[in-house]
Amino acid sequence: MASNPTAIHASTEYVVGVSPDTSSHPDLVWISSALGDTAASKQGVMDALDRIRKFPGEQLDLNLFLATGGMRLMCGATARFMDDELVQIHAAEMLETVLGEVRKAPAYLHEADGVPVLMQALYDWTRSQKVVSPLLGALRYATFLRDNRPVMIDMGVIEKIAYLMGEFDSNEIRLRGTYVLSNVSYGNVALKQRVGDSGVFSTMVKMMNSTEVAQVSEDHIVALFAAIRNLVFGSKKNQNTIYETGGIGAMCACAQAHLDRSELVDNAFAALGNSLFDNVPNVREFIDQRGVELIFKGVEAHPADLSLRENAFVLILLCARASSYSNAEVLDEILRHGTLKMIMETVSSESSSLLLKQKALLVIPQLSTLLDGLRQAREVGLLEVLVLELRKTVDKQPGEGQGTQGDKLPLAVGILSAMASLIPGDEENKSVLLRNKVLEITVEFLEQYIDDKAAAAQCLLLYDALFDDAEIRSDAEEKVIELIVKAMQLHNTDASIQEHGCGALYKIGIWGSVDPKLLSAPEVVQAVEYARESNKGSFAVESVANQFLMVLIQDSDANQRSGRNLGGGAGGAGMRSRSRTLGPGSSRSRPTKVS
Repeated sequence: MASNPTAIHASTEYVVGVSPDTSSHPDLVWISSALGDTAASKQGVMDALDRIRKFPGEQLDLNLFLATGGMRLMCGATARFMDDELVQIHAAEMLETVLGEVRKAPAYLHEADGVPVLMQALYDWTRSQKVVSPLLGALRYATFLRDNRPVMIDMGVIEKIAYLMGEFDSNEIRLRGTYVLSNVSYGNVALKQRVGDSGVFSTMVKMMNSTEVAQVSEDHIVALFAAIRNLVFGSKKNQNTIYETGGIGAMCACAQAHLDRSELVDNAFAALGNSLFDNVPNVREFIDQRGVELIFKGVEAHPADLSLRENAFVLILLCARASSYSNAEVLDEILRHGTLKMIMETVSSESSSLLLKQKALLVIPQLSTLLDGLRQAREVGLLEVLVLELRKTVDKQPGEGQGTQGDKLPLAVGILSAMASLIPGDEENKSVLLRNKVLEITVEFLEQYIDDKAAAAQCLLLYDALFDDAEIRSDAEEKVIELIVKAMQLHNTDASIQEHGCGALYKIGIWGSVDPKLLSAPEVVQAVEYARESNKGSFAVESVANQFLMVLIQDSDANQRSGRNLGGGAGGAGMRSRSRTLGPGSSRSRPTKVS
């Protein structure tokens, strides 16, 4: 970190490349003259550098110093005395301070072609920790300007710093080097992998496992986790490297050892989340390191830290996804820690951000694969909370401005997905949702957002689940049919919408209470036929579309026979009376499962 001498003052900013008048600042003139004098002794240069930092009496305007060529002068003096260690120590410390204190200093460094000077000093003084340490600090701040990074990369900064981090038995050097490597590779997967190939991860793991790490400041450890988070993001290769070097276990152990420090745990969770993403071996290693227990210890220790909670939900989701088909014990452990109650509290809390709520909701479909998950969702009141929160996305809340409701659309989609996952296999959950008017609320929601494909898809998925084997009596059924057909017409290329639209219509025909004539209306039949014809080869769509159409055919036959027998007075009764007998084995068999 840059020093923060009280004499330094960065006040008025100036345009880079434009030199203001310094005639009223004689001390600046003296410093500039001393640094710029090619005949000046090394002591004169060091005195000038020290005077910048220890200016007596009043504060020195660093912006003015830089705007009048101060950065070029410092770099020039550094280059002239490249063979003198004492000058290099003074220059590196001053450059770190200036680059860290003044927002535009990295731009002045770029203008002065100063990056090659810093890199040359790094190569020439490889064995001097007193030079290397502040130089790494200066390079870190220099990377804040993207234009400075290519020069560093071309001069081999990645390999050089990786060497230094392994050469010095100093956590300070390792941490400072980590900052530079993380910044210089930010947003570039190829550079991240180059950093990973340099052996840096082994050094990072060594640092986390070191007994000295307990004495390192929290800010430095946080920065270490932030660097890992960046370096593994988007790079499968670096994820594998962090696993091979023991990084998963080291991060867990470090977070466990500092469980009382919320920012550190939060950043550890974020780094672990990126390390585990879409990487099953890394998830299994995390689980083996008692990672699930660590998640809940962290949340319990810092219940008010919403950023930590958000990263915790990511880890829970990754563990649940990797375990849902292979390790039910992990899902049981997640449930035992009260995850569904934590989700309910998070989703219902006014202090939770929309993004936090969305991440919490993603966990529900994974836990609903267990019967205990379905039961717990009902017992903790999660179902009622989901309906209430969906209601809020439909109704404009006090203080909401234009467009605010649209911002809630991803949240509503997540709620609908969660609801749909909590219905199959648990009729009580379905009853709770229906008692809380979920059908009526989703009708209002779909009327507002039917143009959105994701919203329409999740609504139809929910209808498909709600009408499965349920004799629903609701005035909203007629509107549901209308909206299903409209959604299928609007999104006629989406196979999921076609599948669940046909499925919901079929189940309404069997289990619903609407007039059967509504289901045989031309627009309904045309929508289902189009779904079947446009999804040739999709068994899921074709089969359920055929089931619906078969019901209509049998219903029509029943109506004709009923009309002949009763003089035409019973038209339309066949759908309800005959379709309930479809299917093998029973006069009222369960319809084919579509979801």
